[in-house]
Amino acid sequence: MRDRKTVSKYFLFILLFGIIGTYFYFWSFLDSEYVPYYGDEFYFFKNSESFFIHNTLKASFTYTGHGARLLGADAHGPAYPLLYGLISKFFGWHNLNILIINFGLFLSTLVILIFSGKSGNIQIQQVLLTIGSPITLFYSVTFMPELIHLGIGILLFVFCKNYLATSSKSDFLILLCFIILAGCIRTTWFFALFGLIILPGPQTNFQKLFFALSGALLPILFQHFLHEQVPNPFSEISRLVIENKFGEAAAILIFNAKRNIYFALTYTEGWFYTLQKIWMAGSLLLAIFLFRKNGLIQFGLLIICILISFNIILYKNYTWVDLRVYGPMILFLNLGFFSYPNYKAASHILLALNLISFILILPLQNTLIQFRLQPDFIPIPSDLQTEIKNISNPVLIQLDTLMLDNYSLDQLPVVNNQGELIRYTLPYYQMERVNPDYFIVKENDQLRVYP
Repeated sequence: MRDRKTVSKYFLFILLFGIIGTYFYFWSFLDSEYVPYYGDEFYFFKNSESFFIHNTLKASFTYTGHGARLLGADAHGPAYPLLYGLISKFFGWHNLNILIINFGLFLSTLVILIFSGKSGNIQIQQVLLTIGSPITLFYSVTFMPELIHLGIGILLFVFCKNYLATSSKSDFLILLCFIILAGCIRTTWFFALFGLIILPGPQTNFQKLFFALSGALLPILFQHFLHEQVPNPFSEISRLVIENKFGEAAAILIFNAKRNIYFALTYTEGWFYTLQKIWMAGSLLLAIFLFRKNGLIQFGLLIICILISFNIILYKNYTWVDLRVYGPMILFLNLGFFSYPNYKAASHILLALNLISFILILPLQNTLIQFRLQPDFIPIPSDLQTEIKNISNPVLIQLDTLMLDNYSLDQLPVVNNQGELIRYTLPYYQMERVNPDYFIVKENDQLRVYP
């Protein structure tokens, strides 16, 4: 028996080092030429850069020129520019800052996970589960903040497990404060407040009601005041309800839900994506049918069910949104499965599915890196950059739609020569915009600035 355990441990270590080597391989390609590629990545990159330089949360890149009602942040909120900008104050701004910060914070949560439990095969399996996820690998080379949210899922697991082990008020307060902090980063984390209702402990019925109301209202309030508003089913339904058009609102809800259920069953971007969906569905089934009496799993299961309901009814369930939104809480459930070693075979099957999906995503990972190393973008001419920097405030510039797909938006200056913030509107949506001070348009294959 001891020999079998030793062989198993060595095998797990070999897998672990192989996965770590994969990360080193892909990260070896990253250099000073590595730039954002996907649309949202430009928002994270440029608005963090503008906070680093100009010390303001008023976004440089917005959809409309308005920004959020409070602080003027973009649609992703003020947390990311604040986080990336503040940390960069200590090291200076570099094009790889966001990737390094994301990975550094994720690794920090992994260290906390390792030291929060007893050493052994269970911890090795938990580490394999986290870094052997294709979601972790995929987003480790992008400018998206998903590693931060996987880290939040890990810490939520650690703090919830600690509280259930001690039932102390201090551990409950730590868990509560962490959920509120996580919600300030991404509003859907406020849904974790619903999970506090079912935990045993010091909360009274009044406090449980308060957690339920907070879990429902805080996401709405944060989105309304601290995020730039963009068209989506939620905003459209809200408008129709205000106008007493309840039938139209119901029709949109039903259509959106039907579309999301269809995509949940059919949408994929390859076998790795399909296996991730199977991994997630299998995790939910294991939680419901085998671990449903476990307090930790009940906490995670309630939160993931609320997230799924929210996504299906009011948001979307495809193009990586499902993997991004559900991934951290599915990871939470799987960490719980390994912490309570009942039904080992089922837990190991889920781990194997995750690792197979990790292998299947490797060709796509190489493509992703090449996109950002050698982007098919046209550089912003240096004379145009100089012209923009010479403009005095107030400066709001609307970009030609052609620029969004064809040009290196990361090269646009975010402050002028007087140190004043330069702001841009990027017309991704059909929305009412502030009248800009200038337009950048393409004429005769050249970019020009017009008042």
